[in-house]
Amino acid sequence: MPKGANIILSETHSYNSKNGRNITKTKQLFFYRQSDGNPEGVMPVLKVFIKWIKEGKLRNNLGQCGVWLIVLGAIEYNVIPKFLYFKERLGSDELNKIPLPKVGKGGSFEPTNGIHGDIEFLYEIDINEAKLTVKKVSYISGEQIFDSGQPLRVHNPEQTHFDLFH
Repeated sequence: MPKGANIILSETHSYNSKNGRNITKTKQLFFYRQSDGNPEGVMPVLKVFIKWIKEGKLRNNLGQCGVWLIVLGAIEYNVIPKFLYFKERLGSDELNKIPLPKVGKGGSFEPTNGIHGDIEFLYEIDINEAKLTVKKVSYISGEQIFDSGQPLRVHNPEQTHFDLFH
């Protein structure tokens, strides 16, 4: 029974080419959540993520924005090892002293290269608009069927333990 989810971050940019034509390009960044992909499990983290986008705390750039989804997933799974900030002594010997996490996963969201075949939900986040669309996924003869999905605007997300940075 599928329990995972994919999260797709997208950004769209328009510009005028040298010949004056309007060009629109959309880029996407994919993440996978192996388990607990239902809205009850995913939405607390995504609400904070979208709130940060709306408040301008995250840059409007897939790579720089997407890394914060990974950080939130690491906080959610409590896998960030405790270590001291040692900028002045940042040599290879010091880097080897950082304790490894107790689990092999970096957190609840993993970068991936596409949509997985075992997902139950698909979350699409437009980082330009801070808009979330949630789609339920069903399977007919092994083929993934995505419902039409309804945009879900997160206006005032409640305070959660993920809201660490003000």
